[in-house]
This record gives sequence, C-alpha cells and structure tokens, in this order.
Amino acid sequence: IALAIMSVGHIPGIFYKAIGRPDILNIISIVKLPFIVGIVWYATNWGIVGVSIGQIGFAIFSILLESLVFCRIIEFNVVEIAMALFPAVACSIAMSLTTIPVMYYCALTGLSGLLIITFLGGLTFIAALSVFDSEMVLRAVKFLRNKLVLAEKV
Repeated sequence: IALAIMSVGHIPGIFYKAIGRPDILNIISIVKLPFIVGIVWYATNWGIVGVSIGQIGFAIFSILLESLVFCRIIEFNVVEIAMALFPAVACSIAMSLTTIPVMYYCALTGLSGLLIITFLGGLTFIAALSVFDSEMVLRAVKFLRNKLVLAEKV
C-alpha cells in the first residue's frame, strides 16, 4: 500500500532532473529521513503490522511534502493536484481498512493467506474506485473490452 502511494511521487523526480535541479531530490530526502527513522522506530512496538501502518503514514506525509514542493516549483495549484490524487488515496485507505483487520483477526498465513489478502485488497480498491472515480472505471472497462475484441479478431 505504501509503495502504491509513494509511486505517485516518481514523476516529480524525473521532472527535477529534466530541468537540471536533481539537488531538490536530495534536499527532500534529507528532510524526510528523520521522519521515516522516527516512525519506523516507534512503530516497531506493534510488530510488522505497526511498521506497515507507519510506512503508510510516512508515504502519505512524503507525497504531501513532495506535492507541495512540486507545486511551488512549477507554480501549480495545490488544490488541483489534491483533487487528482484524492481517488488513489481514498482507495488505498479503504483497502487498508479492509485488509488489515482481516489479516489481523483471521490469522491468515502462508501463500493462501497472501492470495486471499491480495484478492480482497484488489477487490476493495476496485470497489472504492468505482465510488470515488466511476469515470475511470468505465474508461478502463471500455479499454479492456476493445483490447479483448481486437485479440479475438487476430
């Protein structure tokens, strides 16, 4: 989940390099370093689940920080970026709220547990996405139908 959230921050890094300012990435990393160390150190009190939740919290903090810096550099409206990121963040939160309790209370282990949690997480993400951004789901379904029709013709 944390990787999904943090993947949003990949594009600004490429942009900074393209405009000849890779130093911005180093500055942001130096600012984030004490936070991730502190969060992970504190979250270890609750085991692997605590560290996972800590990483999700850090991912949200990281994306917010990187988005604010990016908006300032390109002189872009923060509200527009927040609106674009809202569906992904909301779906990730919904996925977390579904999978973590199931994982914790059902004591799923091994490959079968991983497959069940992955399926449940994916299903929750798609369901939440259909609520928060139904247009995107409809475009994706239409795209997949077109690809299946083209594959059948070949």
